[in-house]
Order: sequence, then C-alpha cells, then structure tokens
Amino acid sequence: MAGADDWVLILVGAAVGAVARYTIGAVVKSLWQTVIPWGTFTANVLAALVLGIAFQEGVAEGSENTRMHFLVATGLCGALSTWSTFAREVVTLQQQRRVKVAVWYLLLTSGAGLGASFAGAALAQALG
Repeated sequence: MAGADDWVLILVGAAVGAVARYTIGAVVKSLWQTVIPWGTFTANVLAALVLGIAFQEGVAEGSENTRMHFLVATGLCGALSTWSTFAREVVTLQQQRRVKVAVWYLLLTSGAGLGASFAGAALAQALG
C-alpha cells in the first residue's frame, strides 16, 4: 500500500505524464494529418517502453513497490498511456466504416506496445 509520500510521487508522475501525452498528441497531429491517430499510438508505445524499463528495474531491485516505481510506472506511465482514448478511436474508425483501418490500428498498437515493453525490459537488463 502506498504511503503519503508515495501518493505525492504518483501525483507528480501523473502530472508530467498527462502534459507529455497532450504535448505528444498535439505535436504528432500537427505533423501528420491522417485517419490513424498517431499521437495516441506514439504516447501508448512510449509509455509501454518506459513501463518495460521500470518493471525490469523493479525486478532487479527485488521489489516493484519502490518509490521510483510509484513515480514512473504508476504516475508517469499511467497518465501517459491511454487505453480509453485508444478504444474510442478504434470504435470511431469502425463506426466510420473504416473497419480495416480500425483492425490494423488495433493490431499495430497492441503489437508495438508489447514489443516496446519487452524492448524496454531488455534495454534495462542490458544496461543494468
């Protein structure tokens, strides 16, 4: 269970993650105007990469409940990633009768997220 100091770390990480997610979405959208929501994709894959690193570091330390875990994994990655927006975008694409694009986006995001998480863990292990 998180203590009072840990809650502050979660809040700080979440604030940074939310601002980062908004900024990534705005920048990517300004660069690429396509039917694929690349901003959400980028934020989710980046969060998965960082989460892979954070969990590998937690495993190496023998505990996932370190102060850094609360700041980075729970706070930052929790706010940076966005399952609800991703789900809404997939449904919206389907409702627009862009079913192939929706399925492609669903599979690409899921695969890239898992791959980024494994890559982050491997990177942390290699550097640790």
